[in-house]
Amino acid sequence: MRIPFTTALLATAVAAVLTTAGCASQQSPDTRVDALTTERADARPVVAAPTDLAARPRERLDMTTEEVDRLAEDYNRCVVEHSGVRPSAAAVPGGEDRPVPAAPLSPQAERAVAEAEDACLTKKPLPPWEYDTANPEAADFAQRVVLCLRDKGVRRVEVATPEPGEDRIPLALGGPENDPASIRDGLRLIPACEKELSSGGKG
Repeated sequence: MRIPFTTALLATAVAAVLTTAGCASQQSPDTRVDALTTERADARPVVAAPTDLAARPRERLDMTTEEVDRLAEDYNRCVVEHSGVRPSAAAVPGGEDRPVPAAPLSPQAERAVAEAEDACLTKKPLPPWEYDTANPEAADFAQRVVLCLRDKGVRRVEVATPEPGEDRIPLALGGPENDPASIRDGLRLIPACEKELSSGGKG
């Protein structure tokens, strides 16, 4: 189970994670949960100019779920307006970079959403700097989060390799067998580890 989204949402996202398609380490043969979606739209080439991307809002580790939701409102609204595809009311709030439909999208709708995501990229929130692939220390921070989680009893957790175009370092919970305890406890404890590390702890 890959966790590239802001961890202020993790405690409230557990139930949805366990019932949403996709999950696990990207090397594992089992079903993947990639930020509560099937295939990341981030993997498409970035089309916006660098000067435009510099204006993107950025998430912070200390944000609440409500703050993250508000930060993503403009982007989600933009995607809906450009694509005509509305998110499901059951979608995890703020837990994914694009709205999650209630049913599988048609090929035409998939193309419309993909084009809308590209058009709205300048509104898409950047990850917390601690996890940003542009941060040379992000991989080290993610590894220290993993060590902290293991110290707290989470057995199956590792740093995953970002996919092409992905802008944050993801964590993988559960291992090839999608260990439920590791997923549950990892989601619950990631915010605590992030808080410890960002306040000066070494993990």
